[in-house]
Amino acid sequence: MLSGYPLSLGFATLTASLHAPSPIDSPSPVPSQNPPAMQLDQLLTTDDILLDQRLGDADAVLGRLAGHYARRLDNFDADHLHRLLRAREQTGSTALGEGVAIPHARIESTFPPRAVFLRSVAPVPFEAPDGHPVDMFFSLLVPGHATGQHLEWLSEIAGLFADDSARAALRAAQTPKQIQGVLAEHLGGSSQP
Repeated sequence: MLSGYPLSLGFATLTASLHAPSPIDSPSPVPSQNPPAMQLDQLLTTDDILLDQRLGDADAVLGRLAGHYARRLDNFDADHLHRLLRAREQTGSTALGEGVAIPHARIESTFPPRAVFLRSVAPVPFEAPDGHPVDMFFSLLVPGHATGQHLEWLSEIAGLFADDSARAALRAAQTPKQIQGVLAEHLGGSSQP
């Protein structure tokens, strides 16, 4: 807890707004598919860990995330992904307090879920409930039919970010491999090489 603000209140706001209707990010008409559950830390390769980013504002963060997703996924346009992430933020900030946020979106398409961990050089304003700027972003992009898995991962990320020692270790890590090690330790999974 920083400045007396309980991180769990930020997550409660986040999960409540996850189900808010949006013309872009709506529930999927695709029949439920049940792929094997992935561990959250398995979604992040070292290429998906972006450290020392110089970004001036929240929109620049969302644009950087969208551009990264577009490069990692076939047939996805960075501008469209940017609009999706921005639309999701407009339903309520995904910032939790303590300098952390979980920008995320669901897309009506079939693709493997993706994640990006981004740490900025300087914190950026992100409408956090505690009023503090954000320097660490754990982003998710999931197919529309994966609502249950999406909520589970959001809960895991919120738990990770609620842990003072995990946040300190993520801020101290100097390389993507070190970030993976922190995630493996605190999420209880096995990180990819």
